[in-house]
Amino acid sequence: IIKECEDRLFLLENERKEISEISDNKTEISLNFTENLLRFYEPESEVISRSNVRCVVSLLDQYFIDYGNMDLKNKTKKCIEKMIFTKETKEMLIGGLDWINKWGCSRTFGLGTFIPWDNRYLIDSLSDSTIYMIFYTFKHFLFTDLEGKEEIFPVKFLNDSIWNFIIYNGSLEDILKNNSAEIKNYISILSECKKSFEYFYPLDLRVSGKDLIKNHLIFFLMNHCALFPEKYWPKRIFTNGHLMLNSEKMSKSTGNFLTVDDCISKYGVSASRMCLAICGDFNEDANFVESNANAFILKIFNFIVQIENLKDKISYFLSNCKNKNLEEIKDFEEKKLEEIKENKNSEEITERFVKISINANKENPDNGDIEYLNSAQFIKSILSTLSVSSLTYQEKFLLQSLNNFINLVDSNYSDMAYRDVVKYGFYEILNLKETFISLGGNSDSDLIILLYLCILLLIYPLIPSLSISLLSKFFKINRFSFPSIIFENKLSQKDEIKNISGIIQDKDSIIGIEYLKKIIKNIKFKASKVNKKNKKIKTVRLSIFNENSLEFWRNEIYAVRNKEDICLFLSKNDKNDIKHNLWADECFKWIEVNEIFVVKEFSKYIENKCGYSVRIVLGDKGIPYEPFIEFEFL
Repeated sequence: IIKECEDRLFLLENERKEISEISDNKTEISLNFTENLLRFYEPESEVISRSNVRCVVSLLDQYFIDYGNMDLKNKTKKCIEKMIFTKETKEMLIGGLDWINKWGCSRTFGLGTFIPWDNRYLIDSLSDSTIYMIFYTFKHFLFTDLEGKEEIFPVKFLNDSIWNFIIYNGSLEDILKNNSAEIKNYISILSECKKSFEYFYPLDLRVSGKDLIKNHLIFFLMNHCALFPEKYWPKRIFTNGHLMLNSEKMSKSTGNFLTVDDCISKYGVSASRMCLAICGDFNEDANFVESNANAFILKIFNFIVQIENLKDKISYFLSNCKNKNLEEIKDFEEKKLEEIKENKNSEEITERFVKISINANKENPDNGDIEYLNSAQFIKSILSTLSVSSLTYQEKFLLQSLNNFINLVDSNYSDMAYRDVVKYGFYEILNLKETFISLGGNSDSDLIILLYLCILLLIYPLIPSLSISLLSKFFKINRFSFPSIIFENKLSQKDEIKNISGIIQDKDSIIGIEYLKKIIKNIKFKASKVNKKNKKIKTVRLSIFNENSLEFWRNEIYAVRNKEDICLFLSKNDKNDIKHNLWADECFKWIEVNEIFVVKEFSKYIENKCGYSVRIVLGDKGIPYEPFIEFEFL
C-alpha cells in the first residue's frame, strides 16, 4: 500500500480513508515522507510460536538478505530445472521462489554464529547452514575431532585466501602473500582439501523436512547459485514428512513417545529399520506402527530360518563350483571401485553399481580358513549351471520375475521409495518362491539359493548388519554389488550365459503365468455366482480360442486404430464376443502366449487353486486370451 517515488512519498486524494479500507479496495496510495513516518512489515495473519505464544515484532534494527534479486532468482530457477525432486517438492520450491523477497537473517539471542561484521547479532537458523556441506568434504584434513579442537591445520591461517584456493581455484601465491612463512608447512594439506572438494562436489543429495521447502531449502539453493559456478550446483533434494507413532503425533506430554534407543531395545535393529522403511515415503507423514515392528521380528526370524535350512545345499553348491567358471570375473568389484575413483560421474557406475564394497569379517571361528567369493562370482556360478534347452517353464518364470523385481527395486531406490523396496525386494520375491513351487517347480533347485541371495543383496541398504552376517556365514560372500549387473549380462562373453541372460530379460513366462492367474480369477468369480444357486460344480470346461484364427484377429485389431473402426470390426465378428479386457492390449503388443500349452501344462495348478477338475477343449466360444468357461454339475 506504500508507493515510493524518487526517494519521496506523497499523500494522494485518498488520505482521509483508512489504510485497511484502501488496501481492501486495492487502491494504491502514497504517504508524505516526514520524520514521523514509520514503514513496517505486517504479517498476513497472527503468528503463534511453537511454545504457543503470540509473536510480536521486538527487533527493529535488522539485517536482510536480498533474495528478491531477479538475476539470482533466474539462476536458481535454472538450477531447479536441472535437479531431481518429487513433483510436489518441485512445485513448492518454484512457488516459494516466486514468493521469497528480502529475508531478515539476524537475531540477538540463542545458539548460532555471529555475523562477522557485527557481533551484536547472530545469524538465524534458517539462513545459516546452507553451504556447510562443502566443509564436510575436507574437514577431516583440518581437524582430528568432531568439534575442531584438535588441529591438524592451524585455525589462525583460515582466511579468504585459503577458501579461494580450495573452492575458487585461487593461487598459492595469494596464500603465501596473505599468511606468515609458516603456512608453507601446510600447503600439502590444502592441496588435499582442494582435491577432496573437487571430487565430492557438487552435492548429490540433500534430505530435509517438508516444512523447510519454502525457506531454508530455497536459501540453500539460492546461496549455492550466488556463490558457486554452475558445476557446483546441487543435483537433488528429497523432502519427507514428520514421524507419527501408532497413527498419532508423538508427544511426551501424552506419553505417545518412543526414542531410538527404546525402539531398538524393544524390536531390535533390523525389525526397527524394516518398519521405518514402510512407514511412509515422500512428503506424507510417516507412521511408525509398533504392531508392524513386532510383526517384522517374526518375519525376519522366519527368513533367517529359511536360509539356515539351505545351509547344506549352499555348502554343497560351493564345493562343486569352487574354481569353476570364476576366472572371467575375478576381482570384478575391485576394478569397478577403481573406475569410481577415476570417474565419479559415470552414469553406469553411479546408477548400476553399489558404490560401497563391503569387506565383511573373514574371521569366522566356525568356518576356519575359507575362500570367500564376491556376489558377482556366486550369481555367475549359478547361471553357468543352467542350460537354455533344459530350462523348465517354471524356471524361466522365476528368473524373469526375479529380474523384473530387481529392476523395480533399483528404480525404487533411485526414487527413495523404500516402502516399495520392501514390497518388491522382500515380500514379492518370497511370494515368487511359493508360486514357483506351487506351479510344480523343483524346491531343491539351485535357483532357490539365487532367490534368497538376491533378497539379501536387495535389502542390504535397509538391514545392512543382518545382510552382511547372513551373506558371510551362509553364502561365503564378503564383497557384493547390485544383482542387476549380472542379470543384465555385463560380465560374460560365453554364449550359453549370454543366451540365459537373453531369456532372463524376456517376459513371456511372466505374461503366461499372469494369463493363468486371470483364468483362475474368472473361474472363481463365475463359480461364486453358481454356488449362490445351490448348484454343485463337478468340472470346469475351458474352451480355448482356436490359435489358427489368432493371427487373423491380431492383424485386424492391429490394423485399425480408430475407435469407431474397432467397434465396427467387433460388430461384424460378434460371434466371438470380443470385449475390452486385460489381454486386448497384449494383442496390440504382439506378445505371444501359447494358451493351449500354458493351460495344459498347469491344469493341476488351476485345479488346486479352484477346487474343481478341469477339462480343456478347442472351440470358437472363447476369445483370444480369455477362454470360455462352462460348468458341469453333479
